[in-house]
Amino acid sequence: MIKLRKLEFYILVVAFTVLGLIFTALLLFLFPSITEKLRKESISMLTDEITYQLSHIERDLIKVSEGKLFEFLTSNSNWKWFFEKRLETLLTKHIENAYLITKVNNDYVYLLFSNVGELKISPLELNTNHRKELDMVFNERKVLLVDRVAYVSLLKPIIYNGKVIGILGVDFSPVKFKEVERHIFLVKLSLLSLSVLLFSLIALLIFATVRSGLIETKLYTDSLTGVLSRSALNPLLNSIDLKNYGLILIDIDNFKIINDTYGHKVGDVVLKIISQRLKNTIRKNKDFLIRYGGEEFLALIRIENSEDEVIKVAEKLRRAVASSPVSVQGRLLRVTVSIGVLPNLGKERNIEEAIRKADVALYRAKRKGKNRVEVFTENVDKISLSFLQASYAIEQNKILIYLQPVYNLLDGEIVLFEALTRLKSDNGSVFSPQSFIPSIRKTETYKIFTKKLLLSIARILDKNKDLNISVNVEVSQLLDEDMITFIKDYFGNKKEIAKRMYVEILEYEEYEYGEKKTLIDKLLRLRELGLSFIIDDFGTGYSNLLRIADLPVDYVKISGEIIENIQNPRMKSLCKAVQSFCGDLGIGVIAEHVSSHRILKEVLSTGIKYGQGFYLGEPKPVEYWLNHIQVKEKS
Repeated sequence: MIKLRKLEFYILVVAFTVLGLIFTALLLFLFPSITEKLRKESISMLTDEITYQLSHIERDLIKVSEGKLFEFLTSNSNWKWFFEKRLETLLTKHIENAYLITKVNNDYVYLLFSNVGELKISPLELNTNHRKELDMVFNERKVLLVDRVAYVSLLKPIIYNGKVIGILGVDFSPVKFKEVERHIFLVKLSLLSLSVLLFSLIALLIFATVRSGLIETKLYTDSLTGVLSRSALNPLLNSIDLKNYGLILIDIDNFKIINDTYGHKVGDVVLKIISQRLKNTIRKNKDFLIRYGGEEFLALIRIENSEDEVIKVAEKLRRAVASSPVSVQGRLLRVTVSIGVLPNLGKERNIEEAIRKADVALYRAKRKGKNRVEVFTENVDKISLSFLQASYAIEQNKILIYLQPVYNLLDGEIVLFEALTRLKSDNGSVFSPQSFIPSIRKTETYKIFTKKLLLSIARILDKNKDLNISVNVEVSQLLDEDMITFIKDYFGNKKEIAKRMYVEILEYEEYEYGEKKTLIDKLLRLRELGLSFIIDDFGTGYSNLLRIADLPVDYVKISGEIIENIQNPRMKSLCKAVQSFCGDLGIGVIAEHVSSHRILKEVLSTGIKYGQGFYLGEPKPVEYWLNHIQVKEKS
């Protein structure tokens, strides 16, 4: 991308204009000296002039093609057209033809030829003398002037790294230069006009090129952060070999909370600082950083030796952000990022599929507590379903429901079950939420999935009067008036079912400050139907106690990451504090991921009464639990 400032542009235009005028003055100064041996001197003069102009064309050809004339011009029609026009500018009434010849498999072919329209590239039919002339230029690497009586051919070699890669040729008729002797003054004026016109065109070309570059730079650069914008992704992908790159998806943790708490101006400053840290961490001229969404960045990381490099860069990015607080208006904010990694783009069908897989890994990083790097692997993610596959499975009602019990740890009775969903494909494979939720999030399909899930659980509750079941519903769904209307219409006359259904709100899900009142209003409307609410995964996100106090909830689930480390005195103190706070509000506290007897004892020592985890009971199909337990009715 061109990144010239206006001042640099003006200097460039003035410099080219001055050079043009100097060049024109020199040519005009030389004309009076052409008095003897008109034909030879005309040839010499025209040869010098043509050679000079051909040198410019030669230089530009080498620069843009990097020595691969045939491949470059045959695959780039715009550049081919451009250089054909450059050759046409040489044509006068004395110069009849201008052309470019190269050698392909020991055969000479035309690549460019002025004034012939579309040129079919094919081997030239040459007589012995013509072939010898071309061979001489290729072998001796010198300009060759051939007098053919009726006209003169000038053959100039194009040299790249000491090797001739092509020949620029011009055919001109020196006999016609007798007119110059009779009309020298007119020729001077014509040459002056032509020179002015030529350099005016050059100036216009520079202006158009630089203007286009400035527009492109503005289009492809994010105005806030200064990194590449999302619109640069496709052009960038077209210019690189995907198999040499890995993909990293980066999301700033709790960014909406920062905006809500400190305002959007502070949020913008945070974005600028974090983007600069990310930009400074990736490798210059190798990797690319794109602002992909509001607080989401996408990085393309070049693979030099192995795919592990991509993972190492991702970890460096995470550490670079978390290494020190962000200072904004005298405040120190601890900012972290969650990162999803796809180690090799070349293995994917398209970029959309690649980004979806990286998003699956990012989703898992968020669920595991944020400020971490997760790598997409086929084994762990079980070849996640695409949007179309997930949509088809949902449309065909291939939604499976497993139940995991939540126990009263004091008397061993089950107080409720959490519904854990799966999707079943046509071949019988079963996919976890992490394998299909990322592909359908923020789509109408996700809303349809949630509605079908709620109906399925309602039917289970209707058939089993002793069950209490909780189901995860995202905040975005609870803020959707259509979803609220759907729930109200269905459960309005089914309060006996509604009072045994709990809606789990993921604690790490962020919502705008202005949405809090709306969310509370909608939850209260649902509460009137008999529904109850649970804050899930408390401790994985911003862990704002105001959220517990504000929202009309019945239980709070402490994140499994905290419970698994409950032997740490700080973690244990945190659990005691949450239990005490919630106890004063009449809210029950549930410990997630109780995976051993040791953890169970530590949980009980904090005063927490409820628990859930593989040590207590694994997720199993509905039929299993109906045959094995008696459930304590919800009070």
